[in-house]
Amino acid sequence: MVPIPQSLAKNLVYQVYSTKNSDACLTAANRPKYSPYQAGIFQEWESSAIAIGGDVVHVHAFCS
Repeated sequence: MVPIPQSLAKNLVYQVYSTKNSDACLTAANRPKYSPYQAGIFQEWESSAIAIGGDVVHVHAFCS
C-alpha cells in the first residue's frame, strides 16, 4: 500500500479589536448581541469560534 501524500494544517487565531474612538458602547445591555453575530461571521468563513468575549471598549475572539 502506497501512502497518499497530504497536507494538514490547523491555525488558531486570537483577535482583539476595539470600538471606534474607544467609545464605551458595548454595554451589558447590548453585549449579548455581539457574540452570536461574531459567531455567525466565523460560521460563514467555515471557522469555529472557540471563545468570544470582551469589555465595554473591545472584543476578544479566539477561533480556528
